[in-house]
Amino acid sequence: MTALTRAGHVVLIEGDLDINSVPDRIRREERIFEAGNPIAVVDLARVERADSVGLALLLRWMREAAKRGGAVRYRNVPRSLAAIAGFCSVEHLLELAS
Repeated sequence: MTALTRAGHVVLIEGDLDINSVPDRIRREERIFEAGNPIAVVDLARVERADSVGLALLLRWMREAAKRGGAVRYRNVPRSLAAIAGFCSVEHLLELAS
């Protein structure tokens, strides 16, 4: 099961963030970049499983937000996803929210 809910500037991602769920999330990503919300915080606390395709999606969301003059910050990044980012030497690219 995958879900994306928005509460103000916070987007909560639930379920998997992997090769099976990312195509659907790309189709629904406009909800993250709603007009009038230049900075979105994406909360990954409820992500159950993530892989390198999920990491690529997070980087894509940052790029898409920048194109629109905004930014995306991530919080509660799962350890597995942080490990993949470290292995790929892109952890410095992820904008983390406190």
